Amino acid sequence: MSDNIVQLVPNTGAPAAPMTDEEALDFTQGQRKKLVDALTANGTPTDGEVASTLLKTLDGMDRQALTKMKIKSDEKSANNSDAMAAAVIAGVFAKLKGKNPYEREILEGEVVQQAAPTPDLSKLPAVELVPGETDIGTSDLTYEAFTSGQGKKTPRNPEADLQEA
Repeated sequence: MSDNIVQLVPNTGAPAAPMTDEEALDFTQGQRKKLVDALTANGTPTDGEVASTLLKTLDGMDRQALTKMKIKSDEKSANNSDAMAAAVIAGVFAKLKGKNPYEREILEGEVVQQAAPTPDLSKLPAVELVPGETDIGTSDLTYEAFTSGQGKKTPRNPEADLQEA
């Protein structure tokens, strides 16, 4: 919503002093209350159109009141959430006592390993390459050759492709 809403002076249509959003809501709520008072001056209306207008006006009042309540509740929740987050952060900082949690003190006599360990290659299985496994290029393998197990990857030869064309 905008900060200022222009109010029209009744019966003239001329703009009066600008209103804030809150003042505009209060103004419309006041107008609804006046309408409800006028419609119910002689008791509850029995005419269909008048009763319908009354119900719509009351519905608008209810919606505005519920919206204000929700906004206040959301603001309160946001303030509580901010306070809770600040308390958690303060608690963490207090427990850390100003130290970096990812650095720790090296205890006396503790051995610190500087390099990554080297694996014992004799314990690793031997690698057996299949012909064409490490070739680079596109494959002319068809579905039938693949499913029969007869296919192997063959490197693409652009020069041979040009000769065939």
